[in-house]
Amino acid sequence: MQKIACDIGYGFTKYKTDKMVASFPSAIAHARKHQADIALNLAHEFEGGRYLLGDTAVRNALTTRDYSWLAKYAPLLLFEAINQAAFNPADEIQLVTGLSLLNWSKRNEFAERLSDFVVDKIRVNQIKITLVPQGKGVYLDCLARVAGLANQLCLIVDIGTNTLDVIPFESGKALAAEAYATCDGMNQVIQEVQKLVNREFGISASEAEVTKIIRTNQISIAGETRNLSVWIEEEKRIYFEMILNQIRSKNADLFKRADVIIFAGGGANYAPDYLPESKQFYFVPEPENSNVNGYFTLLGD
Repeated sequence: MQKIACDIGYGFTKYKTDKMVASFPSAIAHARKHQADIALNLAHEFEGGRYLLGDTAVRNALTTRDYSWLAKYAPLLLFEAINQAAFNPADEIQLVTGLSLLNWSKRNEFAERLSDFVVDKIRVNQIKITLVPQGKGVYLDCLARVAGLANQLCLIVDIGTNTLDVIPFESGKALAAEAYATCDGMNQVIQEVQKLVNREFGISASEAEVTKIIRTNQISIAGETRNLSVWIEEEKRIYFEMILNQIRSKNADLFKRADVIIFAGGGANYAPDYLPESKQFYFVPEPENSNVNGYFTLLGD
């Protein structure tokens, strides 16, 4: 049986099989005729269009700020993950993936989109899908990382590109009534840095390009490397102060009573440098892979 866990994010798509854990940018761009001719083997046919994706699409990537983008292009990103995993798309595939609480009301629609689609004239419709709330994967991943977590009260703070999911768990059960999600992902920082790059250098950088700039604190202009760390660090500081205040205000009682507050998702890579020291905080190693690691535990042996 082909088994894959896949975390289809707005910034990156992460996947895990029994042989590998890998990721690629969730960047998708239209492949125009002249581009398709040059990169014939890179363009994919999907629902009447031709698209570049991953690293080849970063420069001209489509904006990825809402669920409509995810609903349309998630099958294409899943197809790429299946290809990179060297699976046969025509054979049965067991898939575990997630969806933010922000869009959980659309879970049935999302599952249907991923269960039957066509890319490059190849029909993929032998997928057995398990869909869970984003953040549950983090909890499952951390059961093996945080001693006693199964019997504790914890808050999962999952910082994605476009979403911020906060889910409390107590003694192994999600406290659904106390969970919430917002659009306050790292896109808050991305958009501010995007404005800065346009204002200071007259460059219209895609959100995927800006994500790379934020990772390095640098941009190359006319062959010269410019250091943007002063501005980027300020935006990160403002962002993490904002989300910490938000979590405290929305979950004040749980924030005080939680045995541990777990930070995960791609945005959590920056959290240790901008949040105050606290014995209550736990920062997941390689936090961008935490959900997919947890999803994979649901696939069994």
